[in-house]
Amino acid sequence: MFVGSENITVELHYRKNKNGTVKVVRDVAEIPEIEKEKFQKVILQMKPLTWKKYNELQRSAMVTKGMTGSEDIDWLLYKEKKLLAVLVGWDSKDDKGQSVPVTPDNIYRIHPMIVEMALNEFDRMTLLGEEERKNS
Repeated sequence: MFVGSENITVELHYRKNKNGTVKVVRDVAEIPEIEKEKFQKVILQMKPLTWKKYNELQRSAMVTKGMTGSEDIDWLLYKEKKLLAVLVGWDSKDDKGQSVPVTPDNIYRIHPMIVEMALNEFDRMTLLGEEERKNS
């Protein structure tokens, strides 16, 4: 019932294309054998959200709309704040083999397709129970 302190590990596989796009998959089995050598793996450590943090993130993404003054959540801002709040580690290295620190500036440099897949996978893993995750 309560959120544990254990991080959630999200493993993704990605390939950079010549045109600047990125293909991202969550399961290496999704990659055709002939293409596997073109893919890189990244392991992300993500901190689970408590009810309190979940609400704080939503409140921090509230924006006032137009002349009516009504408030609504800016979902892009919410996703940005959520990523900054939950991403606490990775195995990313620079060109010299040195670990790249997890900082807001470095997080903002991640390719959008990797971020989208990471957040989707994080949500999938936090919304499903352990048995459901094994079977999905």
